[in-house]
Amino acid sequence: MKTINIFGEYIEGEEIEYPDQPYKNIIIVEDRKGDKHVVHRDTVDEKHKRTKSRAGVQFDLLACQANGRKGPIRKWRRIS
Repeated sequence: MKTINIFGEYIEGEEIEYPDQPYKNIIIVEDRKGDKHVVHRDTVDEKHKRTKSRAGVQFDLLACQANGRKGPIRKWRRIS
């Protein structure tokens, strides 16, 4: 499986299953070196559609991980 871990790094490996403690929203992937990486299930599922939060703010974790943040989220105004 080729995917992106939570730090935005491309990894290739096999999924590890933990029957005693199944995780709901993450997958653990072990690469060829034996290193284990955490991957969000949303990144693996191509049909997953992100929804707006209650506050009406959209935060795209994948875009921030892959591209980095372009600038500050909030722009501060100077009150004179």
